[in-house]
Amino acid sequence: MKKVISIFCVLSVILMLSSCGRKTVDTANGDDEKMLFLIAGLDEAAENTDVLFTLGVDMAENRTYIAQLPRDTYINFGKSQNKINQIYSSERAIGTAPDVAMQNLISKLSYTLGCEFDGYIAVNLATVKDIVDAVGGIDIELKSDMTIRID
Repeated sequence: MKKVISIFCVLSVILMLSSCGRKTVDTANGDDEKMLFLIAGLDEAAENTDVLFTLGVDMAENRTYIAQLPRDTYINFGKSQNKINQIYSSERAIGTAPDVAMQNLISKLSYTLGCEFDGYIAVNLATVKDIVDAVGGIDIELKSDMTIRID
């Protein structure tokens, strides 16, 4: 599982840095570049963002920082309190284009978290499958037989 997550994170960073708009954020001493991205994993059924995390990249320190945003976190949007993973799907349900819906999600998260995002990447399960296939698959070794019983 660690291998899957590592591959996903590395490929996400490569995709983001090659395809997202970049914005320089000056630190206190004015010569470091830091960027913050939102990673959203969409379910295929309802387009909920069931996986949300931030990815900070500090180019000067050659470091990355990841923080997960729990999908069941409540946030005030629309007519009532809703879960954070419903923001994007609510926008899509009323006909908002995917890129605009994602920008609206980013706007709400930026306001709530008090930060600005420099870009984002949104993937669904099919994209993850394509990424895994592109790197030649991932071997999984089972320590014991698995039996699935359906009653």
